[in-house]
Amino acid sequence: MLISFLLQIGPPSSRFLPSKDKKTWAAKDVADCVLSDKSSLKVTTSQRMAESSVLDAHTTDVDGEPYWYYEYIVRKSPTKSAPEPNLFRHNVACTAERDGFLYSLNASTLSKQWESMGPLLQKAVASFHLLPPTEKYVPPYQDPWRFW
Repeated sequence: MLISFLLQIGPPSSRFLPSKDKKTWAAKDVADCVLSDKSSLKVTTSQRMAESSVLDAHTTDVDGEPYWYYEYIVRKSPTKSAPEPNLFRHNVACTAERDGFLYSLNASTLSKQWESMGPLLQKAVASFHLLPPTEKYVPPYQDPWRFW
């Protein structure tokens, strides 16, 4: 069974999110922004976006802050040992914004395992929340070496 979780932190792209007002951001635009930067391959943004298809995207208010939830598939082969053309990764993710950075939690599994694992992954991603900052909080712009 192949399941993966990924926490990603990065600045939003003005190409997808031109407004600084996060309350105006559409869930699909947030998903496209996060997904456009996800591939580690040296390909263009349009090639990266062609690999992924957003199936659902919505915004939910959590403690007065917008959280963006989205479900998507990635068409490229999920493993070198699984070259089947109809096998792909099914993903769910949640993104929140703080101090000008997007914090995203992504969970995925193989498409053939989605029926059994999908509800568990959706529950895990739905539990993602940013805790209130404490005096020990260091924003990514202050000490980027801690994050990259």
